[in-house]
Parts: sequence; structure tokens; C-alpha cells
Amino acid sequence: MPTWDEIHAAITPDHLQKIKEHIPNPHLLIVPIGMPLEKTAQKVGAKKGKLPKQETVYTQNWDIKADLPNRKKDEEALRYFVEDYTESSGISKSDFLKTNAGLNRFPGWQVLVVSGDKKVDPKTLSKSSRELQHDAKSKGLYNLVPDEWLLWHGDNVRDGVPADVWQENSGTWNGGAFLTKSKSVPSSGWGTAREGAFLRYSGPDARLEDLGGRPAVRIF
Repeated sequence: MPTWDEIHAAITPDHLQKIKEHIPNPHLLIVPIGMPLEKTAQKVGAKKGKLPKQETVYTQNWDIKADLPNRKKDEEALRYFVEDYTESSGISKSDFLKTNAGLNRFPGWQVLVVSGDKKVDPKTLSKSSRELQHDAKSKGLYNLVPDEWLLWHGDNVRDGVPADVWQENSGTWNGGAFLTKSKSVPSSGWGTAREGAFLRYSGPDARLEDLGGRPAVRIF
């Protein structure tokens, strides 16, 4: 895991400029991207289960095996760090970890800066994931993958108030990921009826009033 000094040393003036221009209320995320998605969800859930009694209603309830299609091959079916939404787009987590090992000084870890606002920018609502992907790419930004959203969500229920609530029109496209077999893009949010956060899937060109973008500046 990188130290604060190592993260600080990796932040460039270009990173700072992008954060200043595009990331309101910036929030630093350190993500164990090398961990299986299901295990990440379990760890976030366990963390939330240790909140004070009055906040335990917000225990994380992600059942990854139920939420991900192609259950037996969920990690392979889910492509990461996609630039477009084609069958050849992105890379599986296992391949990413192999190829990234020599490029990243901290294999298995991602560091990024994302907005800490509890709701997505309303201007991004009803935009398709493809549109948001184009917008982010044109600004040198990145869209989140499910692992990153999970850590972000875990950090943002510390005060007992869930973030990205579907019923408040504030789910987040996880547009940096793509399910190649179902040709769908994951999105994440909190459901008040379910009392938990969960994934859902839509086509990359779907425009939904309860889904928006939460772009990030990736440090490494």
C-alpha cells in the first residue's frame, strides 16, 4: 500500500489543475484494485457494520454473486478501464494485474481523486454512459469502476447518511467498466427499500433520469 508521502510525490501540477477545474469537494481514494470485487464488497460491509448503533441501518448489502451476471466468471466477464464499449474493450482484472505489475510502483493499488459530494452533478443526469465517457476522456478524466465506487461509498456513509441514493436521482454510472457478454455498463447506488448499495446494468446508450457521472482524476 502506498504511503501518503509516496502519493504526494506522484501528484503532478497537471493532476492539481484537473482537480481544481473538474472535481468539486475533492476526495482522495486509495483502492485495493487487486482484491476480488466480492471481497471488497464484504470488507466495506464489515466496516459499515462496525458503525455506531444508530447508523447500522446503513450496513453495506452488496451480494456480488447475485448482482453480477455470469456469476461463475464474474471477474472475467467484467472488463476494467474501458475506453469504448466493444467486446475487445478494456481488460479483465487478472490480466490488468499481470500487465500493470511492471508499470505501477504499487501493483494492486489505485489512487484517485473524486468528488465527495453525496449526489452526482445534476447536469450529468440523463446522459448516457457513452456520452459521459466521451466527456471525461476529452478532459483527461476517468469514470469509476465498481471497486472504486464501493470504497467511495464506504467513505461517504461515515455520518450515517448514504450517498448516491437511487430514489433521489443520484446513482452513478461505473462507466470505466463493461460487461462484454451482456453488453451492459454497471452503475451503483443506494436503495432505500433494499437498505443497501447494489449494482444494476444498462446499455451504454441508455439515458436514465436517476443516473449521472462522477468522474475522477487518477493519480496511479
